[in-house]
Amino acid sequence: MALQCGSHERLDVDSELVPALGARQVTQTRATLHRLACALSTFGAAFLALAAVALIPIGGDQDRVETTPQEVSVEDAWQPRGLSPPALSPQISCALVTCGDFATTLSKWGKCEGPATSADCFEKCCGDIKCAYIPDFSCGAESFPGLNAGLTKRHISYWKSGKEKKKCKGEENCVDVCCQGLCADVQCQAPTPCHRPFPPERCTPSTCQQQCCYGDDYCGNGLNAWTEACKQCDSLTGYCESKLNLDYETTPREEWNKAAYKAVMKGHVEPGCEVRSTPTCEKLLHFNLKTVFPFHKNGEGVSVNGLDVIAGGTQAVSGGDDKLVFIWRIADGHILRNYSAHYSAIRTISTFNDATFFCAASHTEAIVWRNSGPQDSGILAEEYTTDNPADIETTSCIGINTWETAIVGQNDSFAEIWKWKAEQTLQVPTNPKVQWKWQIDKDAGYVRWGDKFKGHPSDWKKAFTDWRKNLFGLNHRRLQSNASEDASARRLRPADRTAPWTNWFTNTRWGDVPVYYYQPDNWGPITSLAAIPFDTLFAVGYGLGSIRVWITYNGFLKSIIPQAHDGAVTAMVSAPAGNVLYSGGADGIVRMWNVFTGKFQAEMYAAHAGPVRSLAVIPGGNNIYSGHATGLLLLWIPAIQKLWCHLDTKAGSVNALAVNPAVVGQVLLALEGGEARVYEMR
Repeated sequence: MALQCGSHERLDVDSELVPALGARQVTQTRATLHRLACALSTFGAAFLALAAVALIPIGGDQDRVETTPQEVSVEDAWQPRGLSPPALSPQISCALVTCGDFATTLSKWGKCEGPATSADCFEKCCGDIKCAYIPDFSCGAESFPGLNAGLTKRHISYWKSGKEKKKCKGEENCVDVCCQGLCADVQCQAPTPCHRPFPPERCTPSTCQQQCCYGDDYCGNGLNAWTEACKQCDSLTGYCESKLNLDYETTPREEWNKAAYKAVMKGHVEPGCEVRSTPTCEKLLHFNLKTVFPFHKNGEGVSVNGLDVIAGGTQAVSGGDDKLVFIWRIADGHILRNYSAHYSAIRTISTFNDATFFCAASHTEAIVWRNSGPQDSGILAEEYTTDNPADIETTSCIGINTWETAIVGQNDSFAEIWKWKAEQTLQVPTNPKVQWKWQIDKDAGYVRWGDKFKGHPSDWKKAFTDWRKNLFGLNHRRLQSNASEDASARRLRPADRTAPWTNWFTNTRWGDVPVYYYQPDNWGPITSLAAIPFDTLFAVGYGLGSIRVWITYNGFLKSIIPQAHDGAVTAMVSAPAGNVLYSGGADGIVRMWNVFTGKFQAEMYAAHAGPVRSLAVIPGGNNIYSGHATGLLLLWIPAIQKLWCHLDTKAGSVNALAVNPAVVGQVLLALEGGEARVYEMR
């Protein structure tokens, strides 16, 4: 009798219609033996197929799937009838892969996902190569067909450039690792049509446009003469001379200003051509240059982009396009130590109040460094990279005074509250693309939790709440509220901390679950961050002009300024006391806001200064510095919105500012021209 392994036989054996318990046990025993017999029969057929494979010609793809030894498995043998086995990626030998002159062969016996020209095969079968080992190596057009001539051998070591990789793999990578371009030979193209005023001497071939040229984002979008001149690759003086049809050197200042005012009133020229009437800080406050730190300037990196004063007031930390971070002595500019692990230009530097750690952010990573200690100074403490480094970049990083926490900004509009010692992060706002997407629905432009989670206890809501509280060690803290539907919680609400929206938008109890999350739609990249030192808040400025203030301990929204600036919010700083937030934008305006309500208070504007790049408040908050793209440092009296004095660095954009709280009248500047400077009143 032939063994029947069909579906009807299995159905009879497994049927639950057998009434008696003993009979069911007997039936299950028979079913087990029957399955074992079917399995042996199937394996026997598989072994016969294996034995005969060498004798049976393979005609097509379908035959290959059924008879190729390496594709026969137990899972294939138990495939239900009528279903085709899953398609498998073709595996090929590394012996078929050609690595070329820009890589070495790792092994001929390995395998990879074909075809032979695939990225997987190149990665698995080919290895790095040193520049010196490339046959007939040179950086001319002869060695690299299709590339422009004019490349030279790399003169700047990768260690000095902040990179540890000394080998390359693949033609494009080898060109960048082994060769350099010259900025003098670069033809700037849209959208970066103009050469930088302080370009580096050399550049990496794949990024020469970004290193040597600038575009509209550099010029800002303010309605002033400097922005228009910048967009036309002209100087302010040259632009105004052509618009006014006057020569700046030979025209008396009174006549020049009269012509400029008249042209502005007629709409022939933008404001900003007028000669500045405010006194210089050198004459009014006896500002003098105390220290210059020039060591960020090298063959491929010039601009100093981030700078801060280390607690204690004797040392400063700075970073720039050279991908290096230096700690140096403020008194004389002496180098104390340097850090090299970043793979792109450093954008921002922020010190922590413990004087032991600081955060440095580049486009590829944010790193918390340890800067003090007898033996462990210069140690990389923790590193943060985005979930998708190929498309999402880090733009900034600031330190929060409590909980050993930093805030990292990204170009996808999301900020990460990073508890770096515990290696935990909390995204602001919560990304609906992650694990709770199926539990979130949209309503009126906001993201809303499903009704089953709103106001009703549930295991999922409890787990989410506990996770929020655990993230910042709040398990044993008293629950507090700024706005809540719960009557007992309302009694705990501080009178001056009420948010401008109802509980539906800002449920701020410790560890609670907000009903709505704001979607980052049309916000733009994060372009600036500011800690609020007198409260557990931080402010985020976005590329399309809005500002949002978030609560640090739970990531909820505190207040929103929908249109703080026309264009990117390029700088922010909080007053040391009170509730004032200062913001500066690509439109060249400095504005004052109420942190808790987002209400506008005042603005300060100098048309001739160009886009705002940096802000710093002096201790006490009576005055504020603004650094601009034109190289100007302006000192304001916010209470009366008056420009007190100006200082012209003549060294390009003032990318960062830091006031030294330990020395009266001392301010540090990070300049596009490649210097970090210290100015001091005398």
